[in-house]
Amino acid sequence: MKIIALILSTLTMSYLTVDYFIEQQSANQKIQSDVVVKSVIPMSIAKEQLAVEKSWFKLKLDRAKPVAPAVVKKPKKNDKKDILSLGNDKYFLYGIFNAQSKKSKAFILVKSLESKSSESTSEKTGLLKVMQGTELSAGIILKSVTTNTISFLRNGELIEFKLFEAKS
Repeated sequence: MKIIALILSTLTMSYLTVDYFIEQQSANQKIQSDVVVKSVIPMSIAKEQLAVEKSWFKLKLDRAKPVAPAVVKKPKKNDKKDILSLGNDKYFLYGIFNAQSKKSKAFILVKSLESKSSESTSEKTGLLKVMQGTELSAGIILKSVTTNTISFLRNGELIEFKLFEAKS
């Protein structure tokens, strides 16, 4: 029985092996015969551009052009709300500084805009630091600085400027 099984196994194995090799050889021959090299000749390119190409080049040129920066208008520095008019003199108010301790006094920073008085113009060009109780110009003294008002004393007359007025 073992001999019959051995003969049948050998015959089956040889049949399958021969069939496999024959199939492989025929597949190689088919592949070699099916492969044909075809050369593609390119079409002649038209000298005239397509509509899409023309619009694309136009957009490309538009992007390449430098764009002028937008003109930004700067707001005026000297608004009417920050101008202190004391007699013939006008001052622009730059800042109000309250006293931090009992030793220091409150002060304001102002700059002269126009001067009709006889004082020298070199004093009027820069910022002036006016401390509470000192003289701003001839006859004008800074009396007090509070959170709502700035008070000046001119020839015995009290002049107050309200800092925060509600518009109604």
